[in-house]
Amino acid sequence: SLCQTSEYKGELIDEEESDYRGLNYKPRQKLFIFGCKKRGQLIDATGWGNEARFANHNRHNPNCEAVIIEVLCN
Repeated sequence: SLCQTSEYKGELIDEEESDYRGLNYKPRQKLFIFGCKKRGQLIDATGWGNEARFANHNRHNPNCEAVIIEVLCN
């Protein structure tokens, strides 16, 4: 059964911007970028994300699984 823990919030960026920010964030050891590089859509929660950015920080022992839900608005 699935249980929603939180919506990952932040600034929507592309892969090029993600690579640039990743290099700048790395020295500060603060990097909260999530997304689907395959689709070129990433969310940067470093500056103003919510509590979801702290989930699953141990990639070797994850505590939850991401489910991407796309909402289309007209």
